[in-house]
Amino acid sequence: MSCQASLVVQDNGSVSSTLENIVGTQMNSLLKHATNVGDKKTIL
Repeated sequence: MSCQASLVVQDNGSVSSTLENIVGTQMNSLLKHATNVGDKKTIL
C-alpha cells in the first residue's frame, strides 16, 4: 500500500505528496487511537 502511494505522489507532484502525508498522519492517529481503546477494553 505504501509503495503504491509513493508512486502516486511521484507522478502527481508535491501537492499530492503533501496530501498523502496529511492522510497518512490522520490514518496513523486513528490506528493508534483504536489500538489504545482496544488495550483499555482488554485491561478492563
